[in-house]
Amino acid sequence: MSASSPSQALTKAGDILVTTVAAISSKAGEAFGVFGTVAAHHTFLGCAYFERFHNQKIKAFFRETVYADTREKIVINWVLNKATKGDPHSVLASIDSYSASEENLYQIGCREKAAVFDSIATAVVRDGPSKKIKQAPVFLDLGTNLGYNAIKMGIHAAKCNGHVYTIESDAQRFHAAKTIIEHAGLSKIVTVLRGVAADVIPNLKRDFGVAIVDLMFLDHSAASYLSDVAVASAQNFLAAGSRVVANHVLFPGVSGYTDAMNRDLNFDTVVHTVVLEYNCLISDNLVESTRLAEAKEPAQSGPIFDPLSSISGLGSKVTGAGTEAFGSVSSHIPDFSISDKFNSMFSSNEAQQPVRHAREDIREVRAGPPIRSI
Repeated sequence: MSASSPSQALTKAGDILVTTVAAISSKAGEAFGVFGTVAAHHTFLGCAYFERFHNQKIKAFFRETVYADTREKIVINWVLNKATKGDPHSVLASIDSYSASEENLYQIGCREKAAVFDSIATAVVRDGPSKKIKQAPVFLDLGTNLGYNAIKMGIHAAKCNGHVYTIESDAQRFHAAKTIIEHAGLSKIVTVLRGVAADVIPNLKRDFGVAIVDLMFLDHSAASYLSDVAVASAQNFLAAGSRVVANHVLFPGVSGYTDAMNRDLNFDTVVHTVVLEYNCLISDNLVESTRLAEAKEPAQSGPIFDPLSSISGLGSKVTGAGTEAFGSVSSHIPDFSISDKFNSMFSSNEAQQPVRHAREDIREVRAGPPIRSI
């Protein structure tokens, strides 16, 4: 796609819209006090949502109809031209830059989610259940997409002689992911499998000798999250200490997942509330469930609910990462947390589920690494 394409003009127009509304928010606060600031702030959030998401849909329209390019082809060319061959960190940075400037590919990303995921993966490498049977750690990624999450797991797997199995049902994404993972130099560590997860998982032991899955990452079809956890459990892949991590549970949303895992007596479930990758205005939940050695006692009064940690995790203040995402615009953004009402407008009913939130939350990882310009 040409650098002077209509998508560039759309991005500029969207930035002007957000800048204008942000300035109005500031003036409204001066003129009408708290009420005016809150009203203008929610208007700003709505405009920012439109600019960041619908603008991408318009870009996709031009890409597919005017330029006759597929997203997979564009991303492959982007990565091959901008990332250093054999350097997985460079490949991740190039995909981050594409997602931040062109189209969110819906992956872990490079900010708060990445920090939470890296801490989980580090713990798995250090004391995962595979150590008890003297097996190298196994990572299972459901929903390869274009390979970003699998590459991130591959970086951790490479530190401990582990292996990543990633499953993708779509043919174009499957081939694109293999190309990108090969460019990252991780073909020997990451195995890309084609098919529906429920059909592929039962064959992992027969075809690859997998006995235990240390970390299972869900980022595929929302309707399959719970059923695929059940499939892995039925194959005895989830031993005591195995982690199941679900992405995008709050946005775009996986209805009923958090509540079901929180009520499952075989798992200890914690919700990490973070900002959506590449968009600091919207919250998302990364749900971590650890398999227990013995089923826990049923709760007498329903799931555990910590109001203080829940309130602190409702949304991220539009600071820190927002400075990088919006540049000078961030100086005009009022210092408010995103309301639960705003999140519920664009997500499933997960926002209303009573769950236990991670006490570590995201205070230490608020800033996160900046998106590298390629």
